[in-house]
Order: sequence, then structure tokens, then C-alpha cells
Amino acid sequence: MTGSLLSDADRELLRGSFRRFLQAQWGVPRTPLACTAAQGESLMREIAGLGLFDLGPGRDSGGAAELFVAAEELGRAACAVDLTASFLLNELADRSSNDSDEGARGWLRSMREGVVRPVLAASEAALQADRDTLRGSVIGVEVFPGSTHVAIVAASLRRLFVVPLAQPGVRLQAQSAMGGIELQSIHLEAAAIDAWLALDEPAMFDAASLARGSLCARSLGAARRAFELARQYAVDRRQFGKPIGAFQAVQHRLANCHIAIEGIAELLSFAAALRDADRSEWRFYADSAFAHASDALPRCMLDVQHTFGAIGYAQEHESPRHFRRVHWDMLSGGGRGAGGMPDRPLDPDAQAFRGEVRRWLADHWTDARQQAQAARPFHLRDRDPQFAKCVGAEGWASLTWPSRFGGMERPVTHQLVLAEEMERNGAPRFGAPIHAAAIMAFGSDAQQAEHLRRIAQGDGIYGIAYSEPDAGSDLASLRTSATRTDEGWVIRGQKIWMTTYWGGHMWVLARTDAAASPPHAGLSLFLMPTDTPGVSIVPADTMYDGKFANVFFDDVKLLPEALLGEVNDAWRILTLALSVERAVIGGGILGRLLQSFDELVRWARQTGPEAAAGLIGAFGARIAVGQALAQRSANAVDQARAGLVEAAVCKVFCSELMEDFFEAALRLGGPAWALSEGASDAVFGGRFEQRLRHSLMHVISGGTNDIQRNLIAYRGLGLPRH
Repeated sequence: MTGSLLSDADRELLRGSFRRFLQAQWGVPRTPLACTAAQGESLMREIAGLGLFDLGPGRDSGGAAELFVAAEELGRAACAVDLTASFLLNELADRSSNDSDEGARGWLRSMREGVVRPVLAASEAALQADRDTLRGSVIGVEVFPGSTHVAIVAASLRRLFVVPLAQPGVRLQAQSAMGGIELQSIHLEAAAIDAWLALDEPAMFDAASLARGSLCARSLGAARRAFELARQYAVDRRQFGKPIGAFQAVQHRLANCHIAIEGIAELLSFAAALRDADRSEWRFYADSAFAHASDALPRCMLDVQHTFGAIGYAQEHESPRHFRRVHWDMLSGGGRGAGGMPDRPLDPDAQAFRGEVRRWLADHWTDARQQAQAARPFHLRDRDPQFAKCVGAEGWASLTWPSRFGGMERPVTHQLVLAEEMERNGAPRFGAPIHAAAIMAFGSDAQQAEHLRRIAQGDGIYGIAYSEPDAGSDLASLRTSATRTDEGWVIRGQKIWMTTYWGGHMWVLARTDAAASPPHAGLSLFLMPTDTPGVSIVPADTMYDGKFANVFFDDVKLLPEALLGEVNDAWRILTLALSVERAVIGGGILGRLLQSFDELVRWARQTGPEAAAGLIGAFGARIAVGQALAQRSANAVDQARAGLVEAAVCKVFCSELMEDFFEAALRLGGPAWALSEGASDAVFGGRFEQRLRHSLMHVISGGTNDIQRNLIAYRGLGLPRH
């Protein structure tokens, strides 16, 4: 296979033109009950005229990426035309060498012209076949009105049979699913076969994954359309004197839908690109997209219906059609087997860098060094100055910086790879990417010369002093003050929850204009050593065995050059810093998760209960979604976009995935898995229960997930502020 010949821009043109076509020819989304066979035939002939029955790997009209785009648009329009059958037949015919080749190719020409209009069906039940006829039954096939043939993937016979529907040997028995999805049970009694194609085992798996990917795309289109309707309804519908979208409960419900839809869309697009590039890993990612969607999209549809209220379950409303579609497609696609996570396919440069990092870790983060680090108290394990300097010597503490600042100018994808591999191996912390980005953008020449050099060498790890007793998520209400003097500035106040209090330097957010309106317009940022006179650091224990600190500023005197950027300009700096933090935080979380996921897979293969397979499959799928969202967030930074919404989506998804994973793992493992480090019977050294306790920090730090959902609602969905 040579892959899709179309560009991203071509695909967007396809999406737009096919959407307009369906709006004109299919109209308001409806059910097949409202479509006659003649209307269905006319519609499918016109779709064939668009070249969509000619899709297949390496074809001019497009590959899997275009198939999934078209399927998504069909789902959006509540139109059940099947394009997967024609795609699969095009592909298998190109590979096949059986005796009926010539007949199959003539049949394919008719299909591409819309004369033959197939639907896909899969049969796990035993079918009986001779050279020309087929016997047996296929249950629950969605036959769009006007379809002429059924393409049956017969698992027991390792063949795909093409059978005309209008013949004496075929009897259709109508059924209904979800109160509106029209199905047929197809009973075959010596039914004539038009053509057949042989399927080896890889082709069988490929066909199943392609079908699941197409169902996922169609459901994604239906869910996205219903979600868009609900979002607009939340803006327009007023209750208690304001739009219902101004209520936080509605905002968070819709933000959850947005997170689910965007994650599935990213992973499905990635799977299609891999398939079109002839990468075998594509099946894992397509199946993972379906596995996650089978849980997330039905839940999304429930949230949509809750937003609509009573109007949403009126039969005349559009939303019930999408509700049925999502639930049926997600149920009818089956499941996927459990297995370990493959390495996420990367571009050649990033793949080479991953290998470089792994080799470096093997040399520098040896078993002996890891054991020595593990013997230290937990709150000291993320500190190893010598290790940080070794990383700096490789240039990795300044990996993505521009060359004018001494950086390597690598893409943010490489930063994700580095963070994931370091966390996956339990390596200590190094660098200060958040601070470095802000200093490069807003720092003076002197600040850049001093601090960037220190960070690049691995000597600089900086703390963040934002939160206060009365100002956590609402930083605009903070009270720590910075008063200008003839000598510079005097800082007074208190900060709390500072985790990197041991880093040597910190930046402090302080109020420089008490009368500013809005309040966040009166904030400034200051860089200072943690041992500056007047600074008192009081560490406190955390529930995850770490420490954070309360920091007191008692008339702390700073020189004018301690100010970062302009006076009262901290909010702009914070926006950049937080977008960078949230863009890379997902990679670190996923790396830590992958380490534990690998351990869980090994345990399950050796001694795990049967239930472990389902848990591994479900969480492998969710980790793959998290990787796709982390990559999307990194791409936004590489494209010089703030990417606040993408970063918020990634942060919420990955941090809550971490909580869910360790909760589920402890339930699976039982009481022994809750034993802590040092207990004689502790499993995996007590890491799983400790990481569950630690996962709470990731949900809260970097901006709590509740606030991230607010940001998604306001900036991503355009909902009104409450």
C-alpha cells in the first residue's frame, strides 16, 4: 500500500463538499423509515459519482483517512449509507488471486459506478459454502434502502462473500434496534454468490479493525452534531434570567463532551494516517479509539440529552436520532482483545530521539543508581543534582529553545518523548521549561543571561509561588504585595503549597496595583533566590509522602532587576507559562502511567485474573487517547499558538486517567495492592497505592480541573460566563 494521496487540505475540502451534498440531497437528518428504496438508490448512485465507492489504499480518491471523514459526515447527517464494504472490496480485490478474480473485478466496476451498492456484514456463526452458493444466517445487518448486495465476512471460512439481496435464496427478516434503527436478519438458502475473496488471518483482523474504525467515525459524527446542537441550545435557552450555559453544571457537562469527542477524533485520525502509511500498529490505535468511544460517546450522548431536557426526547427533535446511532454503532462493533501498549509511532527524527534517550538512560540511570535513589525518603527522590547536570550536558534541559538562547531548536514532540521516557523510568527532575519559556519571551538581557544559562546547565530548578491562603484558583484575588521603593521592591505576604521549595530559585506573583480593575491587571512577577533575606520556608507533609511548603515574605527587599517583564503584566506572562506547563504535563503523567501499565500487563500475563484483560484493554485505549491529546497540545505550541484549550483538554484527560487507572488497579489486585512501601507483602513495592494518592495532586496542580473545564467552556465552546 502506498497510502492516501490526498493532503490534509484535500480532506477538509472533501469534508465540506460532502457535508453540503448531504444537506442538499439527504436534508434534515432522518431515519431510513423515511427513505424509500428508490430514494436510497438515487442517493447512493450520486455518492458513487463523488468517487466515494472508489476509496481504498493508494487510490486517487483516497484511503482510510478519507473513509473515516466520509463516515463521520454520514453520522452527522444521520445517514446510514455504508462505505466500508466498498472500501474493503476495493482493497481485497487488489490483493486477491483466487479463481473468481475477473468476475470480481467486473463486479467492482459496477460498484464504483453505483450500479452495485453493497453493505458489510460479519458472521461469527458457521456458514456453509460451495463454489457458487452460500447457506446460513447473518443477524442484525443494517441494510440501507436501495442496497443491492451484502458483503459477508465469514470468519469460519476465511472468505468474504458478495451475495445479491434480490434473489430467491435470500430472505430478509426485519427487526428494530434502539427504537428506530432498522435491521435485517439475512437468511441464506443456497443463495447465489456473485464473487468471493480469500482472507488470511491478518486480513481478517484488518477487516474487523477497519469496520470498527468506520463505526467509530460514524458515531463520532453523530455525537459531534448532537453536541453542537446542545452547545447552541445552552447559549439560547434562558432560565432563571440567564442562559442555561451560564450554569457551571451545564458548562462542565459540555466540557466533558468536548474532551471525549476531541480525544477520539485525534486518535482515530492518527490510526487512519498509520493505515494509509502501511504501518501495522494502526489496528491497535483504531481498536483503541473504538474501545474508548464505546464508553465515552454513549456517556456524551446522555450528557447531551440532559442538557436538552424534555425537548431532547421529543421524537421530532434531531437529537434522538444521534442518540440511537451512537448507542447502536458502539454496541454492534464488538470489543478488542487486551494487550500491552506499543510504542506510539513517531516521525523518523522523534523515533531516533526516543532511541537516543533510552540508550542514554541505560548508561546514566543504571539499576544501581535507581536502587540508591529508591532508598531515599520519597520527598527526596525527585532531586539528584548530578543527574540534572548530566541531562544539561546533553543539551536536553534546553531541548526546544531557539538557538539564539543556546537551545537545540527541537520540536515540542521531542520534549514529550523526553518527559515520557524519563517518567517511565522513574528518573529525577531536571530543568525548568515553564520558567525558561517566560524568561525567553519577557526577560531582560541580564535575566536571560543569568537564568537561562543556569537552567540549560541543569543547575536551575525553580519553584512557583502563586497560591495563598485565600487565593488558589482565583489568583486575581491574591494579597501578597510588592511595593516600589527607591532601591527596588519590598515583598510582603504568604504563599502556600509550593512543591519545588528546594529548587534554589522561585518566581513570586505579587500585587503591584491594589486599585487595578480588573484585579488581575495589577499583578507582577518577580524572580528571586529562595535564600533571599526575609524569606522563611516551612515544609509540610503531604498525603502522597511528599512535601510542600508555606513560604513567608517579611519585608523581602529586591533590586529592580528582579521584576520579570513589565509592571502589572504578570497575567500575560502567566498565560504563556500555564499553556507551556499544561502542554507538557500530559507527557509526564503518561510516562508514569506507562511504567505502571507495563507492570500490570506483566502481572496479568503471569498470574492475573480473567478480569485483568478487560481492564488492560480499556486503559490501554485511554492511554492511547491521552497520547493523541498530548501530541495535539504539543503541535499547538510548535505552531506558535497559545493552545490554551488544547492544553486544558489534555491536562484534564490525563490527570483523571491517572486517578482512574490506579483506583481500578487496586480494586483488581485486592488488599495486598493497598500495602505501602516497606510492608513485607507489598505488591510492586507499594507503588500503585502511592501513585493513587499522588494522582490527586495532578488533578489540582497547574490549575484545577474544575477551572480547566470552565476555560474549555468559555474559550473553547463560547458558553457565557456565569
